[in-house]
Amino acid sequence: MTDRVLEVCEWIETGRAKALRESAGLTQREVAQSCEVSQGAVLRWERAERRPRGRNALAYHRVLSKLVAREQAAA
Repeated sequence: MTDRVLEVCEWIETGRAKALRESAGLTQREVAQSCEVSQGAVLRWERAERRPRGRNALAYHRVLSKLVAREQAAA
């Protein structure tokens, strides 16, 4: 796995992915649209029922990385 995939899996397992989305005021649907997946996929990722793979993992990482950068800029 690439570093980005490992990082997004860590964010999922720790609940950081959901926390980032919620603190940014985004819905699961909005994140799903950005990743070009279903809202249900994001729901399962956030619950750690499934892990994103391939291009979905990279797309999810891209979205979450932007939220991390926004969070760090505000701090």
